[in-house]
Amino acid sequence: MPIEEKDVFRKIEDGDLEGALSLANQAVEVEPAQAWPYRARAEARLHLWTEFDLVIADATRAIELEPRDPRAYAMRAEAQRMLHHFKLAVDDASRAIELNPEYAWAHGTRGAAYRELGKLDLCIADLTRAVELDGSYVSIYSQRAEAYQAAGQSDLAVADATRAIELNPDHGEAYSTRGLAYKDLG
Repeated sequence: MPIEEKDVFRKIEDGDLEGALSLANQAVEVEPAQAWPYRARAEARLHLWTEFDLVIADATRAIELEPRDPRAYAMRAEAQRMLHHFKLAVDDASRAIELNPEYAWAHGTRGAAYRELGKLDLCIADLTRAVELDGSYVSIYSQRAEAYQAAGQSDLAVADATRAIELNPDHGEAYSTRGLAYKDLG
């Protein structure tokens, strides 16, 4: 039975990241001329929070094979961001957004990269757009709370940190950001 993209992503959703990586490796061997195995392997590695250089290589290969795939650009952007290549992350996320303006994750990645570049207005705008598109991302609320805090908008930081905590009560960064914002509010 051939491996399908949905099989890899099902393993990712189930938390079997090593299994997803193994399936994606097999798919690359069987279908090296298809973009999806490289994209799937890049995503599995992203979820493992490891080998970001290999995520970039796989996403780049997927882009070479399917240049209009916003997911590959977004994955490469996230890996670039994790390697502190923030300008490259902005460029790739911008391309993903150009290809799919409704891609919340790409807006979130670009917003996080803008924050690291000190462009808080652009950061907040992108994170706000990401929330409008998909309000289920805990990390986006948490990142926007941090950006609001850095911009001196502590009341908005409290609101976003609280929302992140509502979505995931174990999200430690949100508690920290909310605590700092409360302190600033007096």
